[in-house]
Amino acid sequence: MPIYEYNCDHCKADFELLVRGNQQPECPQCNQYDLTKKLSVASAPKSSDSLPMRSAPESCAMPRCCGGGCQPD
Repeated sequence: MPIYEYNCDHCKADFELLVRGNQQPECPQCNQYDLTKKLSVASAPKSSDSLPMRSAPESCAMPRCCGGGCQPD
């Protein structure tokens, strides 16, 4: 469900509302419907670049080695 930012044309209040379907948003301050939808910046989760990195295990140099999980003969 999208959350939109609005400015009331009547009382000049700024607010955010969760708008569902064809719901008509209403100012929580003065209960008017004359609103201007504000341009807002989308929010996104942080990229995986911010997660701590683990170093890869040492390879055993075997032809089909999958990253050091195998035991040499």
